[in-house]
Amino acid sequence: MGRHGEGYHNAAESHYGTPAWNCYWSLVDGNGTVRWDDAQVTPEGVKQALAVNAFWASELKIQKVPPPRSYYTSPLTRCLTTANLTFSGLDLPSRHPFVPTVKEFLREGISGHTCDRRGSKTYIQQAFPSYRIEPGFTETDQLWQAYRREVEIDQDIRSKAVLDDVFSTDDETYISITSHSGEIASLLRGHMYLHIATSSRRNYFNMYLCNGYTIDYLSHEFCQW
Repeated sequence: MGRHGEGYHNAAESHYGTPAWNCYWSLVDGNGTVRWDDAQVTPEGVKQALAVNAFWASELKIQKVPPPRSYYTSPLTRCLTTANLTFSGLDLPSRHPFVPTVKEFLREGISGHTCDRRGSKTYIQQAFPSYRIEPGFTETDQLWQAYRREVEIDQDIRSKAVLDDVFSTDDETYISITSHSGEIASLLRGHMYLHIATSSRRNYFNMYLCNGYTIDYLSHEFCQW
């Protein structure tokens, strides 16, 4: 599981401060200079994702770390871009190329923040033509509503639903998910707690989830849930 690189919404919150961000700036599309609705990654976010790409390249070549066999991503632009920057150009098996599936329920916790409103299906298809989009994905965002926030239990319910869907239809052992800090925390709720920085190299290597075990390929520690 990997978090997206820094987005313009992250930069805006750092610039304005969390109180001003939550009370005003997060509810508008931008400040007239930059936009953060369905936020793009910043230049720093691009740099972060490319650093993860270089790390993957090194680990694949030197440590012979098994690459993912399947790829999934949130439909928000910051994740779509981060996944592409992270895995494109790597020496991957021809039978398992980087062709991610976009899944609605891997999105960040849904709030009135405009950064949590996704683009249209047509936009995603045009901007990322090699990506697969799951069946039933609506043209417009049917889940986001201004001034409405998804509660934690509802997020956990959809997180379980998307994991059930993946694990019931995908038999691969090594699966990559590119998502968000809040959504990754929801996916792991009840198993572990992680605070995940934007596009940190370790995010992609500190866990492989299989058969009830977390396998840490950096420390080679095995921890049963």
